[in-house]
Amino acid sequence: MGSPFFEQALAQLARGEPLTDRSICLYFRSCRRAAFRDGHPALTATPDGFANANHFGVAGEWQRIEIVVLGKTDDASGHSCLKVALKSCHGKYLRADVDTNAVDFGAVEQLGWEEFELAEHGDGTF
Repeated sequence: MGSPFFEQALAQLARGEPLTDRSICLYFRSCRRAAFRDGHPALTATPDGFANANHFGVAGEWQRIEIVVLGKTDDASGHSCLKVALKSCHGKYLRADVDTNAVDFGAVEQLGWEEFELAEHGDGTF
């Protein structure tokens, strides 16, 4: 069973309709675990734009990430994907710098380096 948000967004885009709800806020958690720590670490955006995944425990405001849907695309395998931008609670976008291989929340506006593909695996996971 797929994600209702993902399926609704793809259906609206396929019909050429504007997205009625273009964003959703989530907490991203890693699958890794650490010794002597409970749970999985969450992606964190600091006010200065630094991104890390070392916050264990209850997610707070700095771990709240908004997924902004920009449109629809297909991945290399031909599967439908959502083109998204990830926006921190500080109003900055996650970017991937191809020159430095850095990933951070330092972008104040959404451009090409701030676009990502969100693909569903068919079991509700992305």
